[in-house]
Amino acid sequence: MYSPQPLALETFPVRPERVPWSPNPTIEAVKRVSNADVYDKNFNIIRNDIHIGKLDWVQMGIGPEGTGKTWVGIRDCCEIDPQFLKQSKDLPQVPFTLEEVKQFLELWRTNDFYKRRGVGLLIDEGAALLSSRSASSKESKELVTLLTQIRAEFGFFIHINYQSQRLADSWLRNDRAKSIAKTYFSFDYKDQVHRVGNVHYYNKKQMEKIKKDQSSGQITWPAFPSFRSTFEPGDKRFVDIYNLVNEKKYAHYTSAETEKKTKNARAGRVNDLLGRLQLAKIDADVDKQRKIRAQLKELGYE
Repeated sequence: MYSPQPLALETFPVRPERVPWSPNPTIEAVKRVSNADVYDKNFNIIRNDIHIGKLDWVQMGIGPEGTGKTWVGIRDCCEIDPQFLKQSKDLPQVPFTLEEVKQFLELWRTNDFYKRRGVGLLIDEGAALLSSRSASSKESKELVTLLTQIRAEFGFFIHINYQSQRLADSWLRNDRAKSIAKTYFSFDYKDQVHRVGNVHYYNKKQMEKIKKDQSSGQITWPAFPSFRSTFEPGDKRFVDIYNLVNEKKYAHYTSAETEKKTKNARAGRVNDLLGRLQLAKIDADVDKQRKIRAQLKELGYE
């Protein structure tokens, strides 16, 4: 990750050590470079890794709820994949389930629009798909396998959002991700309000220094990011796709909640029938047993 020293002096009181993401672009140390220039140079590094180096790039988005992780994920995906905004309205490049990831991989193989290097994939709810707390689940293990395969063959830019780094699967956190985009609130003392629009980027070497404080239990971050950037929540370029992402997210969680209620109702019905079946056996009521078994079969219980 590239960070010029003039930016460090301009932004921070102490000159921090800087480590580039990958090959460090040549630039005069004395040249003053804007945050936008630094952002462009770093994302050019990602594009070079994907298109020239034949690699891929996984970036974790970290930040509390409401700090703009979705906006940053959309912006950065569009930076690497300009076609991200032109995907179909059902947003195949923004999956919320393992099945949707599989469907997109098939789409990538068969559809000329999606079959390109540098395609952006935004996983906006990483904790639901690839969480440290669900790392032993069948779905999470299968997704780990898929992400292991998504490398040079695909050349994807994958942005995965979490509210906290500790929620991420350890393999993703320690081995797979190449950078972190950390969003946070700033406080406007004049208006006495918290504002959104800030993001710090950390490179792979800095990510190794992100640790859990043993006394407080909190995550500690390096003193300085590799570079910082700002973004505009409500950016007109991305507002349409942002709204579509939120609609898809709402539909996903509404569907998941409905499915959960249906499963719970089915489980309750099955338990009730099993209890009645035992009573029918005790009473040696063969006809009742037959009827109850037929009802259990209709519920998918064999």
